[in-house]
Amino acid sequence: MNNWAHNWPTVEFMISMIKFAPETKKALLMQKKTLLGAGLIFVGSVFIPMAGYSQTQSKDIDLANEYYTRHDFEKSLELYDKLAKDPANGKAIYANYLAVLSELKQDEKTERFLKKMAKAYPQQFEYKIDLALLYQKQKKDDKANKIFSRLFEDIEKKSNIVEYTADYLVKVGLLDKAELLYKESRKAMFDPYAYNFKLAEIHKRRGETSQMIDELLLYLDKDPSAIFLIENSLQTQLTKPEELDMLQKTLYERVQTDASNLIYNELLMWLFLQRKDFDGAFIQAKAIDKRGKLPATKVLEVGTLSMSNKDYKSAVSIFEYVVQEYAAVPSVYAPAQRQLIEAREQAIKNVYPIDKQAIKALVEDYKKLMKILPDPYSMAESQRSIALLYGHYLGQPDTAIFYLNKAVTVPRYNRQFVSKCKLDLGDMYLLKNEPWEATLLYSQVEKDEKDQPLGYEAKLRNAKLSYYKGEFDLAQDHLDVLKLATSREIANDALDLSLMIQDNTAFDSTGAALAEYSKIELLLFENKDEEALAKCDELLKKYPKSSLDDEVYWLRAKVYRRMKKFDKAIENLDVISKDYASDIFADDALFMKGVIYEEDLQDKEKAMETYQNLMKTFPASIFTAEARKKYRILRGDFVN
Repeated sequence: MNNWAHNWPTVEFMISMIKFAPETKKALLMQKKTLLGAGLIFVGSVFIPMAGYSQTQSKDIDLANEYYTRHDFEKSLELYDKLAKDPANGKAIYANYLAVLSELKQDEKTERFLKKMAKAYPQQFEYKIDLALLYQKQKKDDKANKIFSRLFEDIEKKSNIVEYTADYLVKVGLLDKAELLYKESRKAMFDPYAYNFKLAEIHKRRGETSQMIDELLLYLDKDPSAIFLIENSLQTQLTKPEELDMLQKTLYERVQTDASNLIYNELLMWLFLQRKDFDGAFIQAKAIDKRGKLPATKVLEVGTLSMSNKDYKSAVSIFEYVVQEYAAVPSVYAPAQRQLIEAREQAIKNVYPIDKQAIKALVEDYKKLMKILPDPYSMAESQRSIALLYGHYLGQPDTAIFYLNKAVTVPRYNRQFVSKCKLDLGDMYLLKNEPWEATLLYSQVEKDEKDQPLGYEAKLRNAKLSYYKGEFDLAQDHLDVLKLATSREIANDALDLSLMIQDNTAFDSTGAALAEYSKIELLLFENKDEEALAKCDELLKKYPKSSLDDEVYWLRAKVYRRMKKFDKAIENLDVISKDYASDIFADDALFMKGVIYEEDLQDKEKAMETYQNLMKTFPASIFTAEARKKYRILRGDFVN
């Protein structure tokens, strides 16, 4: 089919627009095939050639392009020259023709062609810009600047055309001209805020970080509600530590010169949060709350984020501030007091060995909190927290059961809270070595929360209970169901335990070694770390070179990390990497080792080296993406 055939809707439209008598119009439509076959359309009483190419032209273009692809520039030039006589062909051959002319140093011919194209298509400014580029190449700057001046004057008040033209200027490397066009258009339209993002991009390309930041902040001056848009742009554009330092310096300067404008404090707070500097974010949050007369809104936001990022030290400082400053505001004080106790609790739990006196102090704090809590549900939550401290850290499961039973009888409780308490009760009975009571409670939650996350959690605990007791077939029955759980975390836990049971009973139908290993995991559940480690040593001696060896070393590494014995943790992880490199925990071991170096030992170089080793050795690992992200952050990239 000829190219012009695609233009038939245009033919029919033009005919319909001409005021002919009906019979004449009908006759014309009847002749459309004849007209199309001739490559003509009829307007008034004149036949006009249609846009498009004849078959001969199309073949010549294809042949010229083929010569060009083969670098036979002389033959392609001969055909392009012939085709270029008609500007209608110019668009189809434009890029290749210019390339050939440049290769053969045909500047005069290039100039004539560009002038012809600019004249034929005056609204397509690429041709004028390319002509100016040619003049610049020939050191004819006056001619080039004249083209730019006229072009800019013609379009400077048409923002959509300005952006289109500037984009082309950027594409061909004329960043200065693109910047000039945007700024002249700003003046012509009396809009100093126009094109902020476009100019910021130009400054970024030239490495002008300060000017880029200024452009984005200028837009924020115009529209403070666009702060999230600006934050996203800054996060995309700023990737190096020195660039972030420059942003921080600029924002501090803005805060000092315009203290009443809280938007800069907001950005500073956001920047500190991105860098996980919660103390710095806290300072800005205080300023925002005070000047904005907010009831600790921003401060509590920073405190919550520091908790979720496990910076418990900062969280304690933040919540202590709120408790002191807002003691007279019950709606703020009581929740902050609870968050403060929770932050202290997490901080205490992350120090080994656990300070039992500190745990007892937490229990007293929760008891005091119960006296000021505004509603029974909040009181019940505190009773549950007290119970867990008694059961898991003070070795008093009976006291824990007492408080949990009180928690579930508090008025206005919700069903999910009761289910959580029943799971906790099951755990306490397990600690008391009463597995039947435990499984009864877990099963109740399974029934009450069927097809819900808590129901799946209850089934997982029943599976683990069977596993602890050495009832591996029964455990597998539970785990087979859980592999299809909607909760990804529970499904993964179920799959891991299921695979371990299968792997370690395949060649030992009695499961003797696995039964001893499961008892070690029960000891860890009971927080008997030292006893568990001793049993690990016994297991390795009793069953040398068993299929459980890598699991034992993995377990030891986790326990030693929990005990803050990081060198011993790394020692066990290295055993896995060296002796069990093809087993399931090989990539896990490298990733944990990297995390220990990064988070626990603060050894940036060794952490980066370990993450890089993981990415290289296990490119398909589920940890590779996270290792790459951590590596980039340690390197100084700005990653969300």
